[in-house]
Amino acid sequence: MRYSQSILGPLLRTQPGVIEFYISNYEDRTSYLLDTTGLMLSGLTMSGITAQQAFYPTKQNQQIATISDIATINVSNGQGVSKPTVTVQLVGMTTTILSIYNSALSGQKFIVVAQMMAGPDQINDYWYVLGVKNGLNCTTAQITSGAAADSICGLTLTLEGFERNSLYQLTTSLASSFVSTYVVALVEENGKPSRRQDRVPRR
Repeated sequence: MRYSQSILGPLLRTQPGVIEFYISNYEDRTSYLLDTTGLMLSGLTMSGITAQQAFYPTKQNQQIATISDIATINVSNGQGVSKPTVTVQLVGMTTTILSIYNSALSGQKFIVVAQMMAGPDQINDYWYVLGVKNGLNCTTAQITSGAAADSICGLTLTLEGFERNSLYQLTTSLASSFVSTYVVALVEENGKPSRRQDRVPRR
């Protein structure tokens, strides 16, 4: 497991998939702004614990995490809707992970921002936001300690939304400042959550 964490983990960042995953309660979203094309998120206002810091960083299994957006089109009236879906396995049993689990149990909605690696022909990092308008509902939440040698202790989530438009990509300027502006700083000491991590998402 030490080898898997320290060697294999960084190597996976060169493979297609979700490489970073941030989650927030939907109720903390105050407003958002789209660019002139209406296709990219250019501004976001959150009501976080400290200023706009409302998104929580997580360690997640890149080989399992997926985001998708399925369009459903009504042929008779020409209207379409978008159904964003997130499947992710959050690693660990920290107070933050447990709080996300309890928030899901209580019916809270979420917003997710994910950083993705596109593919071998497009080695660039892309940032997407899901549920920024109507939020994401949790349809599956399973927390487990794992029993096998290769088990990953943590929380498996499936989140689904219902939007008029597809998922939005973050503009370059918003993506570059997202972590410093919107993400809560969690510090771990000797593998254990510090006191700062006791400040978990509201539920």
